Amino acid sequence: GDFLILPLGTAGGNQESNLSSFSFSTTTAASTAWINFDAGNLFSGLTVAEPLLSPYINASLNLKPEFNFLKVSTSCFANKEGSFLTFHSQHAIKAYLLSHPHLDHIEGLAINSVDDLAPKYILGSNFTVTTIINNIFNWAGIVHSLSYVQFSPSPPPATAWPNFGSEGTTPLLSTYQYTRLDLTSSAFVSIPNTPFAVRAFELSHSNPYKSTAFLVYDAASHAYFLYFGDTGAGKQVKIDDMDLNIDVDQVENSTDIATVWQAVAPLIDQGSLWGIIIECSYTNSVPNSLLFGHLKPSLLLNELDVLVSKLSAGNLYLPPVIISHIKPSAVLGINPATIISQEVAMNNTHNFNFVFPQQGALLTITSSGIKVNPAPTTSQAREFYPLLCTRTNGRLIGDSAKIKR
Repeated sequence: GDFLILPLGTAGGNQESNLSSFSFSTTTAASTAWINFDAGNLFSGLTVAEPLLSPYINASLNLKPEFNFLKVSTSCFANKEGSFLTFHSQHAIKAYLLSHPHLDHIEGLAINSVDDLAPKYILGSNFTVTTIINNIFNWAGIVHSLSYVQFSPSPPPATAWPNFGSEGTTPLLSTYQYTRLDLTSSAFVSIPNTPFAVRAFELSHSNPYKSTAFLVYDAASHAYFLYFGDTGAGKQVKIDDMDLNIDVDQVENSTDIATVWQAVAPLIDQGSLWGIIIECSYTNSVPNSLLFGHLKPSLLLNELDVLVSKLSAGNLYLPPVIISHIKPSAVLGINPATIISQEVAMNNTHNFNFVFPQQGALLTITSSGIKVNPAPTTSQAREFYPLLCTRTNGRLIGDSAKIKR
C-alpha cells in the first residue's frame, strides 16, 4: 500500500504544541497499526489534524484508500467526543521510535502516557531507553522525596513521572515495553504488533551527544522510509565563507550521515526508498558554531551531495525530502520556514523535491509521488510545499514546468 505520514508536530522548539512527531503507516495497515517517529507532542497534533481530516471522516462511505483508516476510528468511538484523537493515540499507534531523549522529542509521549493503553512499545538506542527509564518514567512522589531528605544528607533522587515502562523504579505500570536497537547491526528488527521492521543508525547531535536515524521496511509494498532524528553535519561539509575561521570539529566531525547514505543508496537506485524526513533547523544566517548539532540549508545540501555521489550513474529517481524540526523565530515578521525553503531551492543542483509539512495535513507517498491531504491553498503551496515529486522528475505545484535531474 501507499505510505501515510500524519505530521503531529513539525517544528523544532519554542512552540510547545508543535514538536517533532510523525505518525507513519500504509493504506493497507492504517486501520490497525501505526508507528510514531518521535513524540514531542501527540494529542495537540491530533487536535489540529481532526478538523483537517473531518471532511473525510464524515464522508466515510466512499473513501479513497488513504482514508479508509478513518472508518475504524469513527465506528469505535462514534458516541465519544474526540473519537479520532482518542482512537489514534490510544489504539492505532502501536510503537514509538524515539531518536533521542530530548524533551522536544518525548514530551507528548510522557504527558499522554497516563491515558495510553497497553501493550505499547518504545524502540530506541540503549542510550535513549536508559535515559527515559532513569530520568522520565522514574516515579514522582512527595512522600518518597521527603523521606529521602529526612534520612539522608544527599539530594533527593530525580523524580519526574510515574513509571509506565516495563523496567526501572517499581512499581512497573508496564504500558510500554522497551526494545533496545543495536546501532551497529545491519539487521532489521520487527516492530511488535505492526507489519513493519526497522534498522537504526547512530547520528551525531552536538558531539558527543547521540541521536538516531530509523530505516523502516514495509514488506507488503517492498519499500522503505527513512527518518532522521536531530543531527549535525558530518566532516565532509563544505565550510561556508562566514565560518572559515572555525574548526570543523565545531560542526560534528563524524561520518554518521554518510554511513546512512551508504546503506540507502542501493535502495534509491532500486526505487524502493519512497521518502526521507530530515531536519533543517536553522537558516543559513546562523553560523556553524551556533547550530548545536543541527542542520541548515547549506549543510543539508552538502550532505545530499554526498548521497548523490553514492548513487549509480544515470539514476533518475530521487525520493522526496520532507523537512522537519524548523525552529520558529521570536522576531515578528520572520518566518524561518519561508527562508529555508528559498535557501534550499536556490542551491538545489540535484533537483531534490523538498516538502515542508503542515501540522495535521496527511501526506500520501507512493513509488511515483507525494501528495498533501487536504491539498494546500496556492499560498500554502508556495510557502510550505515548494516541490511535488514524481518518480523521474519534479513539478512545481500549480506549474507545468518539468524539472529533471
